[in-house]
Amino acid sequence: MYDLLSLRTGLITVATALVAFLANRSMGIYFNALRPFFPDYLEGKMTRKELSAIVFGLSVGSVLGSGVPLAMATGIMNGPLLFIAAGAIGCLCEPTWLAVLAGAAWGLGVNVGLQAVLAAADALPYNFLPALTQLGTPLLTAFSLFPVIAVTRQYGRRPGLLTLGLALLARQATVTWLSKFSPEAAVLLASIACLTFFAVTDKANSPAAADSGNLPDTSVLLQRGQRLRQNLPYLVLTGAVIATLCYLRVFGKSAVAVFALREGRIADAALADLVDDLGFFPIRLTTIMITGVYSIMGLFGPSLAYFAPNIFVAALIGGAAVVLEAMGAFQLAKVISRFPAIGQISKTLTGAMTDTLEMGLLLGSLLAGNEMAGSAGMFVVLGLYLYNEAAGKPVSRMAAGPLAALGAGLLLNCLAALGLFGIPL
Repeated sequence: MYDLLSLRTGLITVATALVAFLANRSMGIYFNALRPFFPDYLEGKMTRKELSAIVFGLSVGSVLGSGVPLAMATGIMNGPLLFIAAGAIGCLCEPTWLAVLAGAAWGLGVNVGLQAVLAAADALPYNFLPALTQLGTPLLTAFSLFPVIAVTRQYGRRPGLLTLGLALLARQATVTWLSKFSPEAAVLLASIACLTFFAVTDKANSPAAADSGNLPDTSVLLQRGQRLRQNLPYLVLTGAVIATLCYLRVFGKSAVAVFALREGRIADAALADLVDDLGFFPIRLTTIMITGVYSIMGLFGPSLAYFAPNIFVAALIGGAAVVLEAMGAFQLAKVISRFPAIGQISKTLTGAMTDTLEMGLLLGSLLAGNEMAGSAGMFVVLGLYLYNEAAGKPVSRMAAGPLAALGAGLLLNCLAALGLFGIPL
């Protein structure tokens, strides 16, 4: 039997080292928003210094705003904290060996540091970390509604209202007759079924002309597809390691998954990651083929790895998912490009996911503030959030709520030290 703590530390260290290596060699990156910049760097149109500046500027907000608060709230690692940061480190460091070493040091430091922070929280005048778990209270409920939002935006008010009504019926039927099944999962399945129905019956979903849409010419795609296959051994290894972290329940790909894992709701975590993959599927495949830069973990690999019977099968699932996606990306991207409605639905889905997660995290942040200090806690959280809005959103809305809750906890400790805040019992 393996020592879970040692295995966790070792695998996280290896994973961040590999991600830093892939980013340094422009083979793969976790953060989808960064992938389009790599072709210009590879073709000599951008220097590493310029690439590093872009990567750092786009990454730091996600790491500090989402990664740190979610990890402190759950004790479970997440993508921004581990892999957005490791990718940025890989781009910033040169030569490659230094990037690998720095990436490994980040993974080791974050893992050890998180455990130390969680252990030392009791020394604060007021340990606010338990209150941060409220961040996840409305999150899965909010996320489960994203297909309703997508249907309304894509197909209109009546289909949206019909989808919402059926989702409510599915939820209450589950609560009444299938108490062992997750009501949020029932909402997701019912609303996704409605979305699928409207998408299939949409006349705009017919195949376009025989061109390949917005994809580059075939020679460019073949060249970048060949580069993808050459990098496959490193990509497979990374996918396998990340899948084992999911199997061990120490890493969640999405914000919903980390809170579900903390509560032991494995099926909900897997479903959240699965629908997240489905929503980003067209964009992901297209950008992989256009850039030749992979997204470090195989499509659906983490979702399936949660249910693996042992760690070796989990690693096999993660590696196989990378192989299947990388080898089939060219053909799938061409098929997707022939159906314009798929791309439009994908954009609508990803926008709806973002909006529902932002709302869920904001509500969870207010609940966390309320648990910390009642109306005073909510005042601080809402004040910081609205300040960010008025200041032009220097922190993204997705990160603003959790970061405001974390800031509220620290500020309340400062007030407690000054005798201006009574310690809750």
